Amino acid sequence: MAIEKLLEKIDLGKETSAAEAVAQELAESLTTGLKVAVIGDPTYPFDGQKGTIKELNNGFALVEFSNGTKVNLLASLLVPVK
Repeated sequence: MAIEKLLEKIDLGKETSAAEAVAQELAESLTTGLKVAVIGDPTYPFDGQKGTIKELNNGFALVEFSNGTKVNLLASLLVPVK
């Protein structure tokens, strides 16, 4: 993720602009087969778990966890991991 690209997306007049730019950049970098971790998702019991993206669809990702559970999550709640 290039800092210059993020800086272009930030609106200094908007308080949440930096966080939104980072979330958008992360979501755009996701691909099927990528290993990810779920972050900041208080509405699901999956916060902090790791899984693999099986499908991407309109800002959502179908993630399969190690126990075989598949869940559709907002792509902006996922970060790539090794």
